[in-house]
Amino acid sequence: MQMVTAKVLVMDDEPEVLEVVASFLEMMGCRADTSLEGNEALRLFEKSVLTGEPYDLLILDLTVPEGLDGKTVMKRIREKDKGILGIVSSGVSVLDQSEEYKEWGFNAVISKPYRIDALNRLICSLLGR
Repeated sequence: MQMVTAKVLVMDDEPEVLEVVASFLEMMGCRADTSLEGNEALRLFEKSVLTGEPYDLLILDLTVPEGLDGKTVMKRIREKDKGILGIVSSGVSVLDQSEEYKEWGFNAVISKPYRIDALNRLICSLLGR
């Protein structure tokens, strides 16, 4: 596994998923912040910009029953930061076969459940490492 230094914001409505993904990211050398829904993710993003420590990458759950979903969050963040890298995370594996996620402003898709090696390869690829 390749070590990656990046600041990552992860949003998922399942606390267990957040815990696992954050631990994966920390094992890879990343700093991870987590959010259970979109409004909180937007607040964390704004705070990171204001403090001069912006995120390198977002991993956003596609569907969030309570609060803003990943598509909405990505759209709002793209309006402020055109260069932000975004991965849409979903239990719907059909997204892997489609380019629709790019229309939503994401750079890549990863289907849940995913493994640390797949996440590591994807992040390294997006960050050009």
